[in-house]
Amino acid sequence: MSGTEKIKPLLIGKSTKPRCFRGIKSLPIDYESNPKAWMTALLWNKWLKQFDEKLFKENRKIILFIDNCTAHATIPNLKAITIKFLSTDTTSKIQPLGHGIIQNFKVFYRKEVIRKITSNTELQRTISIDLLQAIRITDKSWRQVTSEVISNSFKKAGFQHPGTLSLVQTISSYQEPYQEKNHPEWSYIKQKYNLMPEFTFNSYVKIDDNLTICSNLNDSEIESEDAGLANNCIRDNDRDDHSTSRKVSYKEATRALDILRDFIETTEGMDNIHFEALGTIEDAMDKIKHTEAP
Repeated sequence: MSGTEKIKPLLIGKSTKPRCFRGIKSLPIDYESNPKAWMTALLWNKWLKQFDEKLFKENRKIILFIDNCTAHATIPNLKAITIKFLSTDTTSKIQPLGHGIIQNFKVFYRKEVIRKITSNTELQRTISIDLLQAIRITDKSWRQVTSEVISNSFKKAGFQHPGTLSLVQTISSYQEPYQEKNHPEWSYIKQKYNLMPEFTFNSYVKIDDNLTICSNLNDSEIESEDAGLANNCIRDNDRDDHSTSRKVSYKEATRALDILRDFIETTEGMDNIHFEALGTIEDAMDKIKHTEAP
């Protein structure tokens, strides 16, 4: 509610073992799969129990407000989480995610997609975003959603801290991080793909607003899903032609970090955010330096 603690996103795809994951042992977000890329009761319960166990080990207890999606209907026994369902007839008005958080995330995600398309075109590369790249973009986009946006979204939905006298209805929870006006990358996209004038960047952000994303499976459907996952895995590995990641040594990573440091220090206009990011990478390297001999 304060926006100071953001849970790692869960991304659901169709492929159980996509070829682009070969060689990958760590992902910045959680990943699950089923043939329709839906949230199901099975996946929901798995995620919920893992999150509950994490909180229990940290000796924490929380209230988790959720909507009445059919996949959320079955709740397992929990030790650290108390579930509260949002009222069905008012969910659209009191769901904090719907008051700016999802929209803000999508804007950042679409912006990254546009940047990748224009960059690949300039470098004369094939325009393609595989699942691993989508995961990286998801992680980056979620990190850019600020605590202020999250906090304001909760307030706009009617959630208040104890002692708050009244709800300020004029809160603007959605902060547009992408200005469409005079933006060369969006102008390039519109021209390259001959988009109609009324198809704006905001239209692109909202293009999947009505996409079906969840389902509640009964026992027989779950068995069918498991069988489908096995078949799906084989099909995806056969047809996925994206290159796989190779093993990178600690020495190579250190050398790349030195190059990145040189780039930042020799480029005009670099500010505190760039050096903070560099420091974060250096700290991460220090923590893993004993996992592989330099």
